[in-house]
Amino acid sequence: MLAWTNPFPSALDAELVWVGLRLAAGLYVIVRAIGARVSLGYTLLWGPAVIFFPIVTATVLFLFGGRKHSALAQAKQRIKAAAQRLAGPIRPAGNAIRLLGDRDGGDTLAALHAEILAAKHRIHLSTYILSPDAVGREIISLLVRRAREGVEVRLLVDAVGSWGTPTRLCRPLLKAGGQVARFNPVLPMQGKGSANWRNHRKLALFDSQVAILGGQNLGLAYMGREPSNRRFRDCSFRVTGPAAAALEQVFIADWCQATDADPAAFADVLRSQPSPQGEAEVEVIPSGPDCVSDPLWEKYVALIENARTSLTIVTPYFIPDQALFRLLVAAATKGRRVRVLVPRRSDHRLLDFARRWYLRQLKEAGAEGAEIPFTTSPAYDQRLVQALQQMLQEVGLKVTIRMTDHPTFLKRRQGNPDEAGSISTGLWSCGCQDADGVINPLFRTGSSWAKYSNPRFDALIDAARATIDEKERLAHYADALRILHEDVPGVGM
Repeated sequence: MLAWTNPFPSALDAELVWVGLRLAAGLYVIVRAIGARVSLGYTLLWGPAVIFFPIVTATVLFLFGGRKHSALAQAKQRIKAAAQRLAGPIRPAGNAIRLLGDRDGGDTLAALHAEILAAKHRIHLSTYILSPDAVGREIISLLVRRAREGVEVRLLVDAVGSWGTPTRLCRPLLKAGGQVARFNPVLPMQGKGSANWRNHRKLALFDSQVAILGGQNLGLAYMGREPSNRRFRDCSFRVTGPAAAALEQVFIADWCQATDADPAAFADVLRSQPSPQGEAEVEVIPSGPDCVSDPLWEKYVALIENARTSLTIVTPYFIPDQALFRLLVAAATKGRRVRVLVPRRSDHRLLDFARRWYLRQLKEAGAEGAEIPFTTSPAYDQRLVQALQQMLQEVGLKVTIRMTDHPTFLKRRQGNPDEAGSISTGLWSCGCQDADGVINPLFRTGSSWAKYSNPRFDALIDAARATIDEKERLAHYADALRILHEDVPGVGM
């Protein structure tokens, strides 16, 4: 009697072990995903990796996944508590805010330049990315100059975000007496999950009186004096008043975590209370792995729930978790005006694909979605739009102007006789023209579209395109739109 035996028992056992490891790794990733608030977008990101590379995915998730590192979080909580005790309560009222939102980031760069030169005692600067390009070198040069003049300068950069920044870029600042720290270096690792604890804050503080914060890193990809089609479209804010002191607490806590410094060494700075500078109320909400809960998410929930008339969201990535998404759908269903503005194309194409389902569901619930051509359309002057709106409102014409790179379409608004309507138009910068002209309005006559034509209108548009004087260009556009309103009363989008 013959009995078959496996000639390669070790190979078969190895294969079974390999299959078992793959299954265990996939199960580990699934369990971690269930325990977190994972949305459809992140499922699309992690799903293929789990299927084709389960062991690698599980290993990466084990080492780098999650941001809740207990030891680091507890240390940061102690630092924050000490800073808050030294600073005392800070009122949210009495602030002044200015938007730094031009297309090319020139406003932010100019504001940083001016405030660095104007600082008398301290400059605290925190950024995720410090690029070794013209902008990065300019900021470092200014900081070196002020450090040599006796101003305290502290620069905090993220160890991962500024990974490619050469040490020699900051060496002159150190020689001038400034201080430079890297937030949470990946190596040596301080425990599981520590490598994923990053500092994405972009924050500049001057004498605890002025703060500049927003979404712009220090580099040509985010700000510059010359226009660039490769630049991210983002903005920052200049804040003066008590909010600057609250932001100073945030920086000092991050600095002490990165350098192991004692918050008591900054007691005088923390106790500094700026005088009121305006009427704006500003609530500073620092979030991160050290927070027991998720204060920023909780604030979003409260704002959405308490909205009475409208909600406007401007974001590069729109992948809300289930709770936030349900609240947005409920708000749209109840008649709140929900608007979501996203770039036509972000730097994460997979997320652009994933957001479609959310935007489609919101649209079906009654929300408005718009793709803003931040990076693909010709440059336009947002200040021109705002000035036009103001001029037209002064003469009693309620108009909303939205920038597009398409010809203008004007339609009668149904069921809203009290509002003159809105105009969606491509107001291009001087020298940028499309084939159909700057403004090419159409209006509905019965069941068909007819092209609007008026010699006076055309002449004013041509004059606006020809002049380089901004005030004159504004006047021509305003006159042209008044003529359009007179010829086609009640037009709207």
